Amino acid sequence: MVVSFPHSPLAKLLFPVVDSNLLKFLYDDNQKVEPEWYIPIIPLVLVNGAEGIGTGWACKIPNYDPREIVNNINRMLNHQDPLPMVKRPNIQCMTKKTNILTSASWLQLIKYVNK
Repeated sequence: MVVSFPHSPLAKLLFPVVDSNLLKFLYDDNQKVEPEWYIPIIPLVLVNGAEGIGTGWACKIPNYDPREIVNNINRMLNHQDPLPMVKRPNIQCMTKKTNILTSASWLQLIKYVNK
């Protein structure tokens, strides 16, 4: 059984269809389902941020506003220095609602709101 979900319009901007020729698609029950990996057009680690530790190493990358990231990428492509970016989350408020479906499953709805 193949379960699939439609991509949001934002996902289509981050992963343009013209890049599909570069991707190796996976198959499930002889149906093309998704690429083995994606090629986003902006560094998503700067959008989402990252934090973690490993033996002898630590990482803490804050998240930035995607508009500032795109602006700096365009500046660098035009041989200009990037501007400093404000370390802040793009999403400033979150509401969460959890619906318990059965004893072994639940549905969680998360709504992000810009203030």
